Amino acid sequence: MAERAISEIPMPEIVSTLAERVIARKVLGESDASLETKLCRLGMDAKTAQEAISQIVSERLKSEAKLRRWRRHVESLLHAHVVLRQLDPSVQVIPRLHKPDPEDFLCNYYSKGIPVVLTGIFDDWPALAKWSPDYLKTRFGQFTVEAMLRRDSDKNYELNKDEHKTKINFDQFLDLVNGPPSNDSYMVAHNFSLPGPLLDMAQDIREIPGLLRPPDNLTEINLWIGPAGTVTPLHHDSSNVLLGQMWGEKQVIVYPWSEIHLLYNEVAGFSRFDPENPDFSSYPLSRHATQMRATISRGEALFIPVGTWHHVRSLSASISLSMSQFVFPNQFVLYDP
Repeated sequence: MAERAISEIPMPEIVSTLAERVIARKVLGESDASLETKLCRLGMDAKTAQEAISQIVSERLKSEAKLRRWRRHVESLLHAHVVLRQLDPSVQVIPRLHKPDPEDFLCNYYSKGIPVVLTGIFDDWPALAKWSPDYLKTRFGQFTVEAMLRRDSDKNYELNKDEHKTKINFDQFLDLVNGPPSNDSYMVAHNFSLPGPLLDMAQDIREIPGLLRPPDNLTEINLWIGPAGTVTPLHHDSSNVLLGQMWGEKQVIVYPWSEIHLLYNEVAGFSRFDPENPDFSSYPLSRHATQMRATISRGEALFIPVGTWHHVRSLSASISLSMSQFVFPNQFVLYDP
């Protein structure tokens, strides 16, 4: 704008150029008079400055009103589907499939975003036959791994996970895994142990023909290890995930992806709502959400569709793999608030 006289610039261009700066200062509490003075310093006359401020505010209000109407429209449609979904008496039951036919899984679960427990799919995996806390300690205990520690001291331990990353000898960590129930120590996603110090463990992971590709890209596979009592709070992922249990048991509380308007998504796909200790006075809409539960034991897996809300608790010492290397399309871009 400095290269041309203000009088030569059409008002729509002035508005589009200055809109974000004006709105930011309005949000911070700056008065119209103060903004007018600043615009006049740019070379505007008082009348042009007043008109620019008026149009910017007017356009912002119209835009916000449109967004509110759109949100009400979307939420009303989502609510209609909640009402219809809950007419099904089996709505809270997550189905189970033994050694699923890939086409059946694709057509009836994967493509429709329906969670399902899969059994028998790891029967030929060396990981299922060999992995236990004691075996891992004997075979890999000498290595240094990354784990989350001191989680109990931080109610936002998941959002603040970078502050809890700690290098620890694997044998010392596995002693904690074999110890009393606790949420204080947990090896969680993106610890980079499989492509790093525990690379030889990857030799015990196989493909599942028709479902999972060979484990060539270990960034698509996350290793989770922890004692009984570890919790991953309610959240959703940006891709389809298969949570496979190699040792121990986990309970997973699941809500459909389309009930995001009931679950108070706050930041990075996480919700403050705790389905194990529901506070409906603070989160009243969650009372209407469709809750499903599944317990997966050694050798079982839960298919968690993209965007599906889930809360995970280890019922015992646990070794799990979360995998996204499906043979079907699985690359999506989800906006995280």
